[in-house]
Amino acid sequence: MITPTVFLRGDTWCANLIKQGGERRHGLGVTSSATPIEVGMALERTLRGLRMAEGMSRPMLPGIEDCAGAGMAFGDLVERYLDQRSAADDYKTDGGAVYVRKYCQALRPNFERFPVLNFCKPDGNQVLLSFRRELWDRGLSPRTVKNYLHQAVAVLRWASAQTPPLFPADLLPVVPAASRRGQKLNMPRFLSWTEADFRVLREHFADDVVATRRLGPSADYGDWVGRRRLALSLAFYTGMHAVDCLQARGAWFSVDMGRYWRHNSKSGTVIRPEPFDMPAQLRLDCEEELSRRGLNCWNAGAGPGDEGERVTCDWKAPSDMLARATKRLFPDGSRCGFTFPIARRSFVRELTIRGWRTHEVSALMGHVDGKMVDEIYRHCNELGIVSPTRVPWSLASGPNGKPTRTGDVLPFSAVK
Repeated sequence: MITPTVFLRGDTWCANLIKQGGERRHGLGVTSSATPIEVGMALERTLRGLRMAEGMSRPMLPGIEDCAGAGMAFGDLVERYLDQRSAADDYKTDGGAVYVRKYCQALRPNFERFPVLNFCKPDGNQVLLSFRRELWDRGLSPRTVKNYLHQAVAVLRWASAQTPPLFPADLLPVVPAASRRGQKLNMPRFLSWTEADFRVLREHFADDVVATRRLGPSADYGDWVGRRRLALSLAFYTGMHAVDCLQARGAWFSVDMGRYWRHNSKSGTVIRPEPFDMPAQLRLDCEEELSRRGLNCWNAGAGPGDEGERVTCDWKAPSDMLARATKRLFPDGSRCGFTFPIARRSFVRELTIRGWRTHEVSALMGHVDGKMVDEIYRHCNELGIVSPTRVPWSLASGPNGKPTRTGDVLPFSAVK
């Protein structure tokens, strides 16, 4: 619950209760010698009295008397909201489930015992404005502030759709703007890795694990490292999301033909899998992994619906391991920590400098249009090395016929 500001005025404790119907310097009836507990109890008594006086001075808003959530605390409402989401059939495959639980659990300490009906507008609008001010004071980014505000209203909107309703639908508060005046909502950082740096990371990311035998003396380190190297290659050379890279199946690949099926589980309901040519280095990485396992090809399954064996692995907390590897391999701090989302951005950068157009990149990434590529991913400030014509991602199609490197300012040379 949002607590009003309490301060001493002379020898008396006061609080700014202007938004609760009181005064800007509302006396609490206790002197400066009072303990913090006594001041808190006095503040609670004053707030209770203001609420009672407000309720007696005006009639109940239309619809509230029929609301099943009358008297319910917002913390309890959040708990019911999460319980119903957890019971939904699609909850386990819902990509936003972690996001929703994170923000709901963060909301509860602020409004644990806060009455749900206090969110009814017009007073509910002021509650959200006060909450926004508190989030700003905590130094949170505009995007995070927006997530908090919209999740709070999402819970109320869900409550208003229940039978019987737990909140009056026509009294939902208005979500205020999350940004301060002159501040942008989105402040993205366009981070990426070059191919040369990626090859170093891919080769040595697990050196410390192997050297210290961290997995135990009987672990198959060759298989442990090999499967993760292949997952990293898929991320960098196909731009697929981490969940798809780590769940890749044998039926997705035809290494001898240099082809792969792009999957996008995040948008799987509208984006269907599609086949594309492998970049030359990805094909070599796949052949290397097949040779390590002693296979000619991966098991593609016995029939329709069977996608065959998994070719990569489960990987718990890859970002932590890769961040440590980045610091170890590049101690000057010039590279950002490598993650699967950054691999996706790097994939777009590599195609951009090779002259690939937005609609082609969007198709490879599994986007319905080119807006995300243009506004978020496709920021390449090394304009001097962008190819004037589209060239394939081969071993010699980087600037000066080599993989891209940090600090490259060389002109792009056509592939012969």
